[in-house]
Amino acid sequence: MITAKMREEVLLSGPCAYCGDIIPSQVDHIMPRSRGGTDDWENLAPACRSCNMEKLDFTPEEYRAYREEQGLGWPPEARGDRLLMLIREVGALHGMSEEEAQRLFLDNLLRHGLPDK
Repeated sequence: MITAKMREEVLLSGPCAYCGDIIPSQVDHIMPRSRGGTDDWENLAPACRSCNMEKLDFTPEEYRAYREEQGLGWPPEARGDRLLMLIREVGALHGMSEEEAQRLFLDNLLRHGLPDK
């Protein structure tokens, strides 16, 4: 079972493991649980919703091969660029560094989650 603390640590450990989006919102099982993967730290990676939903129960290697076979290219396109720009602008308005603004956003995201839509 992934604890709230573990989820927070994974999400704050870096960008989406697949597209590089700086706002990962989900914890991905590198080896899917449906295929024997565990909830151990070594099997968890930060992922954006788009990549995690598209990856399904593929391993990272299979996910890449799937995208290439479908002509979608690799890596997937990060969708957080516009959001990053807004975070920077809001942070600047409040005299925050980019890092402070991103940390505040991520802290709030972890505390309150994403809207359902």
